[in-house]
Amino acid sequence: MKNFIKKIIKLFGYEIISKNDWLRKNENYVAEISANESAILNDIKEYTMTSIPSQWSLLQSIKHVIRNNVEGSFVE
Repeated sequence: MKNFIKKIIKLFGYEIISKNDWLRKNENYVAEISANESAILNDIKEYTMTSIPSQWSLLQSIKHVIRNNVEGSFVE
């Protein structure tokens, strides 16, 4: 019966999940993020569809390139 109800709900584009699903609640959590980095990500959120961890990872890569004077250009 439970699977039957889940299938019907899925037909309408919905999904039943537990409100205590730890992974879903924390999937966009970055433990190492600083207040400055958080502000930067907040400023760019309307211009991107990527996840917060992906944005933070890109920010770390950019910092590495600048800090180590890596020559070249940024390419999308």
